[in-house]
Amino acid sequence: MKNVHLLTLLLFCTISFAQIKAVKTTPSELIGKIGALNETWITIEKTGNVYTFTYKDMRYKQLTDYKSFSFEDVNNAYENLYSTIVKGLGEVPSEPIMLEIPDSFLWLEFGKTFGQPFVTFSHSIGKTGDVIGKSTWMNKKKLDKLFGK
Repeated sequence: MKNVHLLTLLLFCTISFAQIKAVKTTPSELIGKIGALNETWITIEKTGNVYTFTYKDMRYKQLTDYKSFSFEDVNNAYENLYSTIVKGLGEVPSEPIMLEIPDSFLWLEFGKTFGQPFVTFSHSIGKTGDVIGKSTWMNKKKLDKLFGK
């Protein structure tokens, strides 16, 4: 009887550990980040062909909440996003530019302060259009640093 229990225990241990296996991961590369005083406001990381933007939601003053969105660099999407933002900084459109990214929307909102153009990102989760987060305002110099230019 002891042998049956011992055999059952060994079989159970073998089966339960067989479900766990190591997964090979692709290391991510930090493209750029902006922030101040040991606080990061927004970063761009590249993992393989996927760019991930992680930003502090600036809608809240007392709460530190980070949001993120990602997209694959298909048809030069990363450079096209950068070009769209730079063009917007030059023209400063009065309405936000709405872009569709996989599974969500991204808004680029432009403005000027003391004659200096700025941009901020907002994005939604899903296609509902409900904004879940807003990044910090960035001028051209910060934008270039963020995008690694």
